[in-house]
Amino acid sequence: MKGRNLIAGLAALVLLALPGKGLVNATLPSPLNQEYIETILDELPSTQTKHPPTEAEVIRLAQMIYWEGAGSDDVEKIAIGYSALNRLADNKKRFGKDLNHVINHPAYSYFSPTKVKKSLRNPENMCAFNECYDIAGDILTGKYPDPAGATHYYNPKKANPSWKDSPMMENIGKILVSNGEESDHSFASEI
Repeated sequence: MKGRNLIAGLAALVLLALPGKGLVNATLPSPLNQEYIETILDELPSTQTKHPPTEAEVIRLAQMIYWEGAGSDDVEKIAIGYSALNRLADNKKRFGKDLNHVINHPAYSYFSPTKVKKSLRNPENMCAFNECYDIAGDILTGKYPDPAGATHYYNPKKANPSWKDSPMMENIGKILVSNGEESDHSFASEI
């Protein structure tokens, strides 16, 4: 996938610090600088989920994972990312006909591409985004199995969605993450 080889080195480039000076004011190299991301996302309306995934699909899924799963364990981020694929695969098409439409559906009420773009102006946030980019690419190419099988999720510390008690939802609950503890998010699947 175009640009994937540069991601590992981005964290080191962005977080270079000079003694007593803080972060170096460095521009992120292409392909994962902000301008590149915005250019790639311009192609999203015409994309369909397919293998291999498009760069635009990887970036949009990475944005969703970054925004919705900030501070979460990688296993939890994978489950959050898979929720979009599970919504796309439900054959009801009520969430959208392609990955971009599913992710931009109001059901992901917290996700905002505009907020993500503003957040990524901070180099430290760009490093976190690059981690989500790797996860998104690995989800879309099938490297990781789906840890929850969910179409929905929420963080009970931050939200109490009305859909969670619906008879049309199967409660999956919290999942075990890498350290053996429970996830912050609870997961559910539409029946």
